Amino acid sequence: MLPVSVVLLLSAAVIELPLAVLALIGARRLLRLTVGRLELLAGSPGPVPSFWQVPLFGDCPGSYRSLLRKPRKQLRKTGKARGPRRVDTARTTAKEATMSVNVREQPPFHVAYMRYTGPPGPDGIPQLWEKFGRWLEAHGFRPPGRTTIGVTYDDPTVTAPEKYRYDACVVVPPDFQPDRLVNVMDIPGGTYAIAPFEGTARDILPVWMRVFASWLPGSDYQPDDRPCYELYRGDPMVDPKAGVFRCDLCLPVRAL
Repeated sequence: MLPVSVVLLLSAAVIELPLAVLALIGARRLLRLTVGRLELLAGSPGPVPSFWQVPLFGDCPGSYRSLLRKPRKQLRKTGKARGPRRVDTARTTAKEATMSVNVREQPPFHVAYMRYTGPPGPDGIPQLWEKFGRWLEAHGFRPPGRTTIGVTYDDPTVTAPEKYRYDACVVVPPDFQPDRLVNVMDIPGGTYAIAPFEGTARDILPVWMRVFASWLPGSDYQPDDRPCYELYRGDPMVDPKAGVFRCDLCLPVRAL
């Protein structure tokens, strides 16, 4: 039987990744709407530019900061009430993301996997990890030599819930033979933006958001057509009582 801490970790982690995908897709759509409005204010009512070509950061020519500053100055002159003062943390989060994200080549992984097909959420995927965990224990895949991976393939905003796919994986030798419970496959290697993560399941979503919203627009990369995954090496638990664990958040990228 798996330790309670491992079950809680795997259950929490696989819930957060689909929620992160939903949040990132929603943020991207909201950003495109905002950029469209700013283009109108700038006198350019044409098509909204590609997300990756939008100069959101810095004071470079063509950025939207000047358009965003004018309304604030006008509000102050007219004496209209303002809400509670908010601390601008954009520079801090961008710096943190730049320091923590590294682009490097990842090898392909030959894995045994169990697949879940159905609605993403708090039911099916945690049950998959519990079942997969029992299989891991029975076949001798234990820390510290174990590497597990959670892979998601589909965009939940456009994929029918009953067709959503998620794989719970473990790295296996090339000659490993599948059985009636698992199949084998290769997770593609290539260029990935990798953000080391250490925290609780509640902390992981803001880090994914920081990679997409703060690091990616200022980099020379764009997402590639490969699945994101979370890579767990050995025993990922740092503080089982507090629910703190570590993993690598791996975003496939290609040059602009």
